[in-house]
Amino acid sequence: MRTGQALLVAVVVAALGAGGAAAGSVTPPSLRAQAQATLSLIHASDLAVFPTRLPAHYAFDSYSVSGSPASLNVTFADKRFEATSAQLGRHAVSYDVSYFRGKRCSDGASHSLRLDGVTLYEDANLVWRCVPAGRHVLVESAHGRASKSSLAVIVASARG
Repeated sequence: MRTGQALLVAVVVAALGAGGAAAGSVTPPSLRAQAQATLSLIHASDLAVFPTRLPAHYAFDSYSVSGSPASLNVTFADKRFEATSAQLGRHAVSYDVSYFRGKRCSDGASHSLRLDGVTLYEDANLVWRCVPAGRHVLVESAHGRASKSSLAVIVASARG
């Protein structure tokens, strides 16, 4: 493991210890059920995968479902920046789930790391992983102005 990767793993472990939310959904149950129902209507139930941990100061903000191509987007906002909606938006993190259409999940990655037994890939301000889901493969990703270690916590914690 290279020094940079070891440092990122150490930072991720520290972030989990310092501010990770308890296991369980960090998306309100009623909104999670609503998103699951909407995904079912577009025959994309397997996209109903939500993070179970968030970095300190982050909380659920909103979600959206898209039908073409099918995807789920969940936004988490850093509650330290609630003064204006513009400020809140600049400090939000977006978690996305869609069907993987590439050849290799690692394509485009500058680094890979393992967290909680999960292989993650990263590049710029994006962290992602691929997960088998029946006859499909899902790509789950997080991006935004949070640190890569915070984004890694979000993606690695996702559960269906």
